[in-house]
Formats: sequence, structure tokens, C-alpha cells
Amino acid sequence: MSAAPAVGLTATRDDVSRFADDIDGAVAVLPAIGLDELNVRAALQTRVDRKYLVDRTVVRHLIGLTAGAHAVLQIDGRRSFGYQSVYFDTPDLRCFRDHRAGRRRRFKVRTRLYRDSGKSMLEVKTKG
Repeated sequence: MSAAPAVGLTATRDDVSRFADDIDGAVAVLPAIGLDELNVRAALQTRVDRKYLVDRTVVRHLIGLTAGAHAVLQIDGRRSFGYQSVYFDTPDLRCFRDHRAGRRRRFKVRTRLYRDSGKSMLEVKTKG
């Protein structure tokens, strides 16, 4: 396996910083939840992921609409956390192709560096 090339949109550090500041302001009104409580709640839920690209004004609006039903993870007084991921794939991009094709049985491998703590993890996730 080799590290897969980055695919997608490009943003400058300033773009990312402005967006993060904007979102931090929007979620400031939400109650905090600790990691232990989050893990207890999450264990009882089925996880569903959908990813969308939307304008920051839409994000702020959605946060406002759901304020009574959601909380924000807070650890040591922080609500924003930095991490860096590197995904691994085969030379013919099997993991990527299996994901896009919706294969029920698939896997992904990544390393993730949690910048705030300096810890890193190797994660192997399977589906199906």
C-alpha cells in the first residue's frame, strides 16, 4: 500500500482559519459535552455519515436550527481540535474505488495525528 494522492478542493491556511473562527463562534451557544459522556451516548446510536460542501452561512444557520438537540465536544476547555490524516490505498486505488462503488465489504487504512496532544494512531476500519 502507498499513501493516496490528495484529491479535492484547495484552500489556503487563511481560508481555513477564517472558516474555523466562524464555526467556533456559531457553536459557542451550544452546550458542552465531555468525551466520556459522548462515548456513552454514541455507543447507543447508529452512525450515519453524509458529507456536504456548503457555504459558511448555511452552516451557521443549521447550527442555530439544531441548537436544542446537539452539544459540542469540549476537552480541557477546548472545542476545536486539529488533526492530520494520511490514507493508504493500493496502487490501483482499490479502497477508493470500493467506497465509490458502495461495496458492502470494504476497508480503509489511515494514520491520524492529533496535533493538540501529539498522539498518533494507525486505524483500520472495516465495513460489512
